[in-house]
Amino acid sequence: MDWLVEQARTMFNLGSWEISIVDVGVMVGYLVLMMVVGWLCKGISKDVSDYVRMGCKSTWWLMGTSIFMLMTSAGTFTGGAGQAYMSGWSFLLMSLGSLFGYVCMMFFAPWMRRTRAVTPPDAIRLRYGPFVEQINAYLGAAGGMLWGGTWLLALGQFMAVVFNVPVPTVILFVGIVVVFYSVSGGSWSVQITDTLQAYILVPIALVVLFLSMRQVGWMDGLLQGIADKGLQDDYKVIMEVGHQYKSSAAKVGLGYFSIGWLVASLVYSFVLSANMTSCWRFLSVKSDRDARKAALLAGVLLCLGTFVWYMPAMVGRILYEDEINAMGKNVVVQANVESSAETAADAESDMEATATENTAESAADTETKTAAAPKEDARKLNNPADGAYAYVAKKVLPPGLLGLVVIGLFAATMSSLDSSLTGNAGLVTNNIYPPLARLFGKEPWTGTKLLRLTQVINLLLGAWAIVLAMLLYRMSGEKSLFDIGQEIINLVSTPMVLAMTLSFFIRWLPWWAPLVGMMFGFSGSLTFMFAGPAADWMSGISWLPGGWDDALRGFGEWVNGLMWHHRMYINMGLTIVPTLATCAFWFTAKPDYRRRVDIFFEQIHTPVDFKKEVGKDMDHSLMKIIGTLGLIIAGAILVLIPFAKDSEGVVERSSILSVIFVSGCVGAISLAMLLFGARKARQDRNQAALEDGGSGPACKP
Repeated sequence: MDWLVEQARTMFNLGSWEISIVDVGVMVGYLVLMMVVGWLCKGISKDVSDYVRMGCKSTWWLMGTSIFMLMTSAGTFTGGAGQAYMSGWSFLLMSLGSLFGYVCMMFFAPWMRRTRAVTPPDAIRLRYGPFVEQINAYLGAAGGMLWGGTWLLALGQFMAVVFNVPVPTVILFVGIVVVFYSVSGGSWSVQITDTLQAYILVPIALVVLFLSMRQVGWMDGLLQGIADKGLQDDYKVIMEVGHQYKSSAAKVGLGYFSIGWLVASLVYSFVLSANMTSCWRFLSVKSDRDARKAALLAGVLLCLGTFVWYMPAMVGRILYEDEINAMGKNVVVQANVESSAETAADAESDMEATATENTAESAADTETKTAAAPKEDARKLNNPADGAYAYVAKKVLPPGLLGLVVIGLFAATMSSLDSSLTGNAGLVTNNIYPPLARLFGKEPWTGTKLLRLTQVINLLLGAWAIVLAMLLYRMSGEKSLFDIGQEIINLVSTPMVLAMTLSFFIRWLPWWAPLVGMMFGFSGSLTFMFAGPAADWMSGISWLPGGWDDALRGFGEWVNGLMWHHRMYINMGLTIVPTLATCAFWFTAKPDYRRRVDIFFEQIHTPVDFKKEVGKDMDHSLMKIIGTLGLIIAGAILVLIPFAKDSEGVVERSSILSVIFVSGCVGAISLAMLLFGARKARQDRNQAALEDGGSGPACKP
């Protein structure tokens, strides 16, 4: 109870936040806007299909932008930027992997849409039957319940380190906003908010890129800085295995960005693009063509975004390496007690620039600030390079625009969390609830009742994500959430994805084939995680035969020494080879299952006829909503012009131009949406008039 009271007292202590009141106002306005979107979308959904997949009425540009925002998480600006800070041009390989994956997905996206499923387990049931569907549904729901809390906590911890904003404040308010609009509007509000968030995020990221490159002296200055600091080896595109980086500001895995790593990444990108668990990305679009165009748009945006997200981190290493390194847990920064006039004059600027430095502008002032928010109590980053992007943004952006960067981080997290909440709610009510109801002799709800149940489940999952984030914050101590996340991915995600990859290509897989693949894949993941400690423990058993202790230690050392791409190759083999081997038992398949498989392949090769299967689209309505809201955002951003000043309060032309550029980008895209929406509405009216005149009311959707 005392801990709760203490947290409640510090949550609204704005004086301790290292961010201006203007920026706080920008963040509050953004969160309110997201809630307004949810309110506007609350009456659109009529059933679970509408709520989970927009009734298959989403457009390619809406879905493609939503996928782009979903793949652009807070980790992009933290862990991803940290890797660019350490490895430089190697981020080109990250871009190559993303582009390759979505180019491949262009070919498979139509198949995913043609499954005509509401949730991915529906497609799995169509292919393999209800037993495999249920296993996938329960595993997916369990993973979804865990990830929401970790995403919120990761964002909260990052905001606490970089801007000294209390973690519970971030968790509570961001969580409440996401829950409100995702529960209210389902996938409608999720995809609309994702698109609006992209409109804001991309222009402000371009501004950060432009100002940071200007600060370093453009490309010539960046290249010269790399040479002056001797970073040519660290910043190679292809790295040698075992390369020793000159900085310890972040952990770069052994073998990362090598040829082996690149090959494994490309193979895994293909695997992700061609399995049924990924079909949720395209179930809401209107047609096969829209699915293909959405995949292309997402791939292009992710490829271009790689340069925009990661180059400022490289600038941070050239210009601000010492300050960024000081954000790490193992770096102790002493109070600056120099009495020079220059130090005193720069004290306020230094406080805004670094969350871990105390200045001597005034001993009494320092004591007051420390009493309000003790610096030593703030969480520091395990890898200070993770804060490189935010630190550079703090240095180059005027007040107000820094708040837009913060909401960009919010947007990245919220776009992942809202999709997770809505998707998992649909999974529970569409795939888990009906069999349970029948098991207890009850008739499952349908229609409006099932929709309301889905909203309630969405609300409960959102509340659980907030509670879990608070519990993890209270109990996790100094554990790395990144390490925990990597363990979850290795243990669950990879075997499940790989086992489903062959489903679109090979008919002769028995219904239990993916279970065999997952079982072997899970065994590989467990071996990688626990073989080393288990071998060390067993080597100490006295009654083992001679030589066994050395053999066990050697095995444990071998497992622990495997690089990421080696583990990927082994896990791929352990999963795919046994799955393929089950084809030898196709002769045991019953006629009913063989007919199921035939229906599945016939369905994924039958193009979607939108007018017959769905009916009337909502393109012009979506364009009108997004265009109107976008113009409101553009106008609101212009209000920041009077606050576009540098750290000394001087108005700079570049600061004003930055505000105008962001507002102009948002406004231009939004205006285009309104114009295209109006034209589409006229076309729809003309088409309806022709149909009424030609074939009568029967032609109306």
